[in-house]
Amino acid sequence: MLDYEEVTVPEDSVIYCDIPYEGTNRYIEKKDGFDYERFYQWCERQTQAVFISSYQMPTDRFDCIEEFTHRSTLSATANNLVHERIYVPKHQTERGNVCRQLSLF
Repeated sequence: MLDYEEVTVPEDSVIYCDIPYEGTNRYIEKKDGFDYERFYQWCERQTQAVFISSYQMPTDRFDCIEEFTHRSTLSATANNLVHERIYVPKHQTERGNVCRQLSLF
């Protein structure tokens, strides 16, 4: 298994990242938790389009380009409303990276 920093991203690629959501209990207790700062820096270095799914990101470094609300049903007892967001690094928003719902027909 490769670390995300070791992956070679071809030209004209789109990178979609579904990282562990910061501040959620199930990731806080892990001994070697996810290094968010390292990930943020990696995203900011990318020249290909990067889209990150998360509940929150540092607003000084990332722009929210889409938001939707749904019920979280991760367990038999969970029925919470959550606000899922799609973020891009600020330098990519300036390039025009946006999220659009496309249709097959």
